[in-house]
Amino acid sequence: METAYPARCKHVLYVNDDANKALVALCRDINWIKNRGVLFLDPFGMQVDWNTLCAVAKTKSIDVWYLVPTGMGIARLTPRDGNIPKGWTERLNRMLGPHDWKKEFYQDQHNPTLFDRDNKSLQKTADIPDIESFVIRRLKTIFPAVSSDVARIVNKQNSPMFSLVFACSNPNPKAYGLALKFAKHILKE
Repeated sequence: METAYPARCKHVLYVNDDANKALVALCRDINWIKNRGVLFLDPFGMQVDWNTLCAVAKTKSIDVWYLVPTGMGIARLTPRDGNIPKGWTERLNRMLGPHDWKKEFYQDQHNPTLFDRDNKSLQKTADIPDIESFVIRRLKTIFPAVSSDVARIVNKQNSPMFSLVFACSNPNPKAYGLALKFAKHILKE
Protein backbone atom coordinates (compact mmCIF):
# COMPACT_ATOMS: atom_id res chain seq x y z
CA MET A 1 0.00 0.00 0.00
CA GLU A 2 2.76 2.41 0.92
CA THR A 3 4.37 2.23 -2.50
CA ALA A 4 1.17 2.01 -4.53
CA TYR A 5 -0.65 4.89 -2.77
CA PRO A 6 1.91 7.01 -0.94
CA ALA A 7 -0.42 10.02 -0.58
CA ARG A 8 -2.99 7.93 1.29
CA CYS A 9 -0.58 6.41 3.80
CA LYS A 10 -1.15 9.26 6.24
CA HIS A 11 -4.81 8.12 6.46
CA VAL A 12 -3.97 4.50 7.25
CA LEU A 13 -3.36 3.22 10.73
CA TYR A 14 -1.93 -0.26 11.24
CA VAL A 15 -2.75 -1.81 14.58
CA ASN A 16 -1.22 -5.11 15.67
CA ASP A 17 -3.40 -6.02 18.65
CA ASP A 18 -6.40 -8.06 19.69
CA ALA A 19 -9.17 -6.79 17.41
CA ASN A 20 -11.69 -6.51 20.25
CA LYS A 21 -9.38 -4.30 22.31
CA ALA A 22 -8.30 -2.24 19.31
CA LEU A 23 -11.85 -1.66 18.07
CA VAL A 24 -13.14 -0.65 21.50
CA ALA A 25 -10.24 1.80 21.86
CA LEU A 26 -10.82 3.16 18.34
CA CYS A 27 -14.51 3.68 19.06
CA ARG A 28 -13.70 5.41 22.33
CA ASP A 29 -10.82 7.61 21.14
CA ILE A 30 -12.13 9.06 17.87
CA ASN A 31 -14.60 11.93 17.67
CA TRP A 32 -17.35 10.19 15.72
CA ILE A 33 -19.46 13.33 15.31
CA LYS A 34 -17.30 14.34 12.34
CA ASN A 35 -16.26 10.90 11.13
CA ARG A 36 -17.93 7.91 9.49
CA GLY A 37 -16.73 4.40 9.01
CA VAL A 38 -17.51 1.00 7.57
CA LEU A 39 -16.29 -2.02 9.48
CA PHE A 40 -15.84 -5.44 7.94
CA LEU A 41 -15.76 -8.10 10.67
CA ASP A 42 -14.39 -11.35 9.32
CA PRO A 43 -13.40 -13.38 12.38
CA PHE A 44 -11.40 -16.58 12.11
CA GLY A 45 -13.89 -18.15 14.51
CA MET A 46 -16.06 -16.70 17.24
CA GLN A 47 -13.63 -14.02 18.43
CA VAL A 48 -15.89 -10.97 18.07
CA ASP A 49 -17.16 -10.04 21.53
CA TRP A 50 -20.60 -8.58 22.13
CA ASN A 51 -18.98 -5.66 23.99
CA THR A 52 -17.06 -4.79 20.83
CA LEU A 53 -20.28 -4.64 18.81
CA CYS A 54 -21.83 -2.46 21.53
CA ALA A 55 -18.90 -0.03 21.32
CA VAL A 56 -19.24 0.14 17.53
CA ALA A 57 -22.99 0.76 17.72
CA LYS A 58 -22.47 3.47 20.34
CA THR A 59 -20.44 5.57 17.87
CA LYS A 60 -23.57 6.10 15.74
CA SER A 61 -21.15 6.44 12.84
CA ILE A 62 -19.80 3.00 11.96
CA ASP A 63 -21.78 0.62 9.78
CA VAL A 64 -20.90 -3.06 10.08
CA TRP A 65 -20.69 -5.97 7.68
CA TYR A 66 -20.34 -8.95 10.00
CA LEU A 67 -19.49 -12.44 8.82
CA VAL A 68 -21.19 -14.36 11.63
CA PRO A 69 -19.97 -17.94 12.12
CA THR A 70 -23.50 -19.35 12.31
CA GLY A 71 -22.78 -22.86 11.04
CA MET A 72 -19.08 -23.09 11.68
CA GLY A 73 -19.28 -21.70 15.19
CA ILE A 74 -22.65 -21.25 16.87
CA ALA A 75 -24.30 -24.38 15.47
CA ARG A 76 -21.26 -26.52 16.30
CA LEU A 77 -21.06 -25.24 19.87
CA THR A 78 -24.72 -25.96 20.53
CA PRO A 79 -25.11 -29.76 20.47
CA ARG A 80 -28.53 -31.36 20.07
CA ASP A 81 -28.70 -32.64 23.64
CA GLY A 82 -27.94 -29.25 25.24
CA ASN A 83 -24.94 -30.66 27.06
CA ILE A 84 -22.63 -27.74 26.39
CA PRO A 85 -19.15 -27.65 27.96
CA LYS A 86 -18.42 -24.65 30.20
CA GLY A 87 -15.82 -23.19 27.83
CA TRP A 88 -18.23 -23.29 24.91
CA THR A 89 -20.95 -21.64 27.01
CA GLU A 90 -18.54 -18.86 27.98
CA ARG A 91 -17.53 -18.31 24.34
CA LEU A 92 -21.18 -18.17 23.24
CA ASN A 93 -21.95 -15.71 26.06
CA ARG A 94 -19.06 -13.45 25.04
CA MET A 95 -20.16 -13.56 21.40
CA LEU A 96 -23.94 -13.29 21.77
CA GLY A 97 -24.07 -11.05 24.80
CA PRO A 98 -25.88 -11.25 28.10
CA HIS A 99 -29.01 -12.87 26.78
CA ASP A 100 -30.34 -16.32 27.35
CA TRP A 101 -29.58 -17.76 23.92
CA LYS A 102 -30.08 -21.23 25.39
CA LYS A 103 -33.83 -20.55 25.76
CA GLU A 104 -33.91 -19.53 22.11
CA PHE A 105 -32.05 -22.59 20.82
CA TYR A 106 -33.42 -25.33 23.10
CA GLN A 107 -36.71 -26.63 24.44
CA ASP A 108 -37.43 -28.91 27.36
CA GLN A 109 -38.36 -32.40 26.25
CA HIS A 110 -40.52 -34.49 28.54
CA ASN A 111 -39.70 -38.18 28.38
CA PRO A 112 -42.18 -40.17 30.49
CA THR A 113 -40.88 -43.45 31.79
CA LEU A 114 -42.57 -46.74 32.46
CA PHE A 115 -43.16 -45.71 36.08
CA ASP A 116 -44.71 -42.31 35.22
CA ARG A 117 -41.58 -40.41 36.09
CA ASP A 118 -40.98 -37.47 33.84
CA ASN A 119 -37.38 -37.25 32.71
CA LYS A 120 -36.67 -33.77 31.40
CA SER A 121 -33.97 -33.12 28.88
CA LEU A 122 -33.02 -30.30 26.56
CA GLN A 123 -33.42 -30.72 22.83
CA LYS A 124 -31.96 -28.29 20.32
CA THR A 125 -34.69 -26.84 18.12
CA ALA A 126 -32.73 -24.06 16.40
CA ASP A 127 -31.49 -24.51 12.85
CA ILE A 128 -29.36 -22.08 10.84
CA PRO A 129 -32.27 -19.75 9.90
CA ASP A 130 -33.27 -19.63 13.59
CA ILE A 131 -29.71 -18.77 14.58
CA GLU A 132 -29.56 -16.05 11.91
CA SER A 133 -32.87 -14.60 13.14
CA PHE A 134 -31.60 -14.63 16.71
CA VAL A 135 -28.39 -12.81 15.74
CA ILE A 136 -30.39 -10.19 13.83
CA ARG A 137 -32.73 -9.66 16.80
CA ARG A 138 -29.74 -9.31 19.13
CA LEU A 139 -28.06 -6.78 16.83
CA LYS A 140 -31.30 -4.78 16.68
CA THR A 141 -31.04 -4.27 20.44
CA ILE A 142 -27.92 -2.12 19.93
CA PHE A 143 -28.04 -0.86 16.32
CA PRO A 144 -30.81 1.44 15.00
CA ALA A 145 -31.13 -0.63 11.82
CA VAL A 146 -30.17 -4.18 10.87
CA SER A 147 -30.96 -5.80 7.55
CA SER A 148 -33.34 -8.73 7.82
CA ASP A 149 -31.63 -10.18 4.75
CA VAL A 150 -28.48 -12.26 5.11
CA ALA A 151 -26.11 -13.84 2.64
CA ARG A 152 -25.44 -17.43 3.71
CA ILE A 153 -22.02 -18.79 2.82
CA VAL A 154 -21.85 -22.57 2.40
CA ASN A 155 -19.02 -25.05 1.84
CA LYS A 156 -18.64 -27.52 -1.05
CA GLN A 157 -21.10 -29.90 0.62
CA ASN A 158 -23.64 -27.04 0.82
CA SER A 159 -23.36 -26.92 4.63
CA PRO A 160 -23.80 -23.41 6.07
CA MET A 161 -20.59 -21.91 7.40
CA PHE A 162 -21.19 -18.16 7.82
CA SER A 163 -23.95 -15.61 7.45
CA LEU A 164 -23.13 -12.09 6.26
CA VAL A 165 -25.18 -9.55 8.23
CA PHE A 166 -25.38 -5.76 7.88
CA ALA A 167 -25.99 -3.32 10.74
CA CYS A 168 -26.19 0.47 10.51
CA SER A 169 -25.33 2.59 13.55
CA ASN A 170 -26.58 5.91 12.16
CA PRO A 171 -29.85 6.72 13.97
CA ASN A 172 -31.12 9.00 11.19
CA PRO A 173 -34.03 7.20 9.44
CA LYS A 174 -33.10 8.65 6.03
CA ALA A 175 -29.50 7.49 6.40
CA TYR A 176 -30.26 3.99 7.60
CA GLY A 177 -33.11 3.62 5.12
CA LEU A 178 -30.66 4.22 2.29
CA ALA A 179 -28.05 1.97 3.91
CA LEU A 180 -30.56 -0.88 4.32
CA LYS A 181 -31.65 -0.53 0.70
CA PHE A 182 -28.02 -0.79 -0.40
CA ALA A 183 -27.39 -3.76 1.93
CA LYS A 184 -30.47 -5.60 0.65
CA HIS A 185 -29.16 -5.28 -2.89
CA ILE A 186 -25.74 -6.63 -1.87
CA LEU A 187 -27.09 -9.45 0.31
CA LYS A 188 -29.55 -10.68 -2.35
CA GLU A 189 -26.82 -10.99 -5.02
